[in-house]
Amino acid sequence: MASSSSVVFSFTMFLLLLISTATANIGKDQFSGQKTVIELCEFWYDQCVRFRLYCDLNPVCNIM
Repeated sequence: MASSSSVVFSFTMFLLLLISTATANIGKDQFSGQKTVIELCEFWYDQCVRFRLYCDLNPVCNIM
């Protein structure tokens, strides 16, 4: 059983990375106007899947 503080830390670091990536992508696409709501949802879903895979590989996340 991992300590909750290390899980929170890992998740926080992941979220910071996610937000910076998303902000960069949205900023890039703002001018072309091609980013739709569906594309954004797909992007966030992909990130969630990636985080799930990261957790599967990282014992720190293994709290189940």
